[in-house]
Amino acid sequence: MVVQNAALGDAELFLDEQRRLVYYMANRYRASFERYNCDFSEIVSIGNVGLVKAYQHFDGSKGVKWSTYAAKCIEMELLGALRSLGRKKWNYTLELDIATDEDGKKLRLLDVLQSEDSTWSVDWSDAIERLGKRDRWIVQMRISGYSQKEIAKRLEMSQTQISRIIRRFKESVVS
Repeated sequence: MVVQNAALGDAELFLDEQRRLVYYMANRYRASFERYNCDFSEIVSIGNVGLVKAYQHFDGSKGVKWSTYAAKCIEMELLGALRSLGRKKWNYTLELDIATDEDGKKLRLLDVLQSEDSTWSVDWSDAIERLGKRDRWIVQMRISGYSQKEIAKRLEMSQTQISRIIRRFKESVVS
């Protein structure tokens, strides 16, 4: 049940009128979510949660326009969902497609590691050796279990920079 907001009127009618904003914002983040195999309907659902939160907490007396406030709430909800998907990313690395066999079937890293007679091999050391000294140290720390936050603090860098370095490394190994 949605709590009524006196400044905006009837919840059901008002939220139905604002669905275009959700579709617009969901479309802006569609490419980011596609990396995690999310359907557009899932993105819209997440955006709708942001829309409802915006409706419940909007206070017109603070001088902020409804559309600005709602867009920010929807965006924060979408970004929060992306962050939670990103945290799970390390758990799913074994599900990555790494190659295609002679039959056209995609091979996952997990398939290769489980197969005893596999001619495929993944040499992480070559990929790590191609990195610069700083990036190599960051990747090795991450593989050994340090969090991005811990690495960033040690190197006096931002967590965003650490995340980008690790993402580039993953992409170079997979491609």
